[in-house]
Amino acid sequence: MQLAFGENTILEKLQGIPFFGVLVIMIISRWYWPSPSGLNKPGQAINMFVRFKNSSSRKTEGASTLDKLIVICLSVCELSLLIGPFLVILLELHSPCAPPFIGSLSPYCSARVWTEPPILVRSTWMLAEVWFWQQTTYDGTLYIMYALIVPIGGMLDYLQYFQRITTHGRSNVRKNVKATNQEKQTNSQEQTIRMYRSLQLLEIGLNDAIKGQIVPAMIGVCPWLQVFSLFVSINFYREIPLPGYAVFPMLFVDALLCNLIIGTLAGQINLTERVLADMKRQLKRYAVRSWYRKELLACAPLRIKFGQNFIDKGTPLVIEDFCFDQTVNLILLEDM
Repeated sequence: MQLAFGENTILEKLQGIPFFGVLVIMIISRWYWPSPSGLNKPGQAINMFVRFKNSSSRKTEGASTLDKLIVICLSVCELSLLIGPFLVILLELHSPCAPPFIGSLSPYCSARVWTEPPILVRSTWMLAEVWFWQQTTYDGTLYIMYALIVPIGGMLDYLQYFQRITTHGRSNVRKNVKATNQEKQTNSQEQTIRMYRSLQLLEIGLNDAIKGQIVPAMIGVCPWLQVFSLFVSINFYREIPLPGYAVFPMLFVDALLCNLIIGTLAGQINLTERVLADMKRQLKRYAVRSWYRKELLACAPLRIKFGQNFIDKGTPLVIEDFCFDQTVNLILLEDM
């Protein structure tokens, strides 16, 4: 309420909006009600991927470029989780009445006039602020990291493996002698269909866990977090002293990584439509009543969904275009 109707200055409100966005994302992402069966859906999705990896016949390989990119993204987020609460304290020491921090709700901040509390009260207050932000951010990012980013990266790894066994199976069929061609072809078809059906089950479980809350929070709120954190970083770097000012570039980098990496990875999963189209073009060599033809025609492309929509490969570009366009508009409005 203070961000919208309070007596705080424009600077205090603008620097409070990114933190309010962080709270909204964290609360939505961690606030899960159990399903009718009593299961935690994000936790169930994580266990599903772990069990599939343990039961998969795929050979262990070295870390791919995609895996290294995900590790870098997670490392940056974990570093932000570690130093973020302490930067919040430094920022609050400079603007103790700024929302949405505890100081703006305390009796020591009346009509935007700050009255210095006793040192014991202030110390307890600061510790409570650090504890609150650490608990909120660590709990909120648990599912974002390990029920969204990591499973999507795992899906892409398995899709690359699926493409390899599909291509390898077709090349083997061409090279085999005529006497064993039918047997080899049948084995390759069974392996291909079995692998894709497994990926479809993983996609269903993952979407059931994230499409209701986690993905809408990231798609709906994270762009605004990027907009306002970049706006404050550009326009108010002289008014906010270091090191408290560093929290806004840090929030901008985190939001940018989430918008780009999550959107790009989720959009890559939708490229299975091309793989299926390429496989279906090979169906003309099979009989109309062939089981492989029926099974392949029943396969649908894999997609990461939010609500009734899904993330396409162009979604991250649309989001970034929106973010930078709105940031420029805010800068121009502030200069007028």
